[in-house]
Amino acid sequence: MPLLYWAQSGIAISLIPDSAQNLLSNTSLVFKEISNPSIKVSSVVAWRRRQSLSSVAKNFISMFK
Repeated sequence: MPLLYWAQSGIAISLIPDSAQNLLSNTSLVFKEISNPSIKVSSVVAWRRRQSLSSVAKNFISMFK
């Protein structure tokens, strides 16, 4: 997960799912649980404009329409 590598390098801090804490072994990162989070998360699906998509990709995208 690139966000953890950025944090490990001192470039950034990162908000990650709890399940991602174990992705890096022997890390010097400090993980703190956010108590009573008030963050609302929205997700998007993104793809390159004017690029041919496989039928599998088109089917995947159609699930979000």
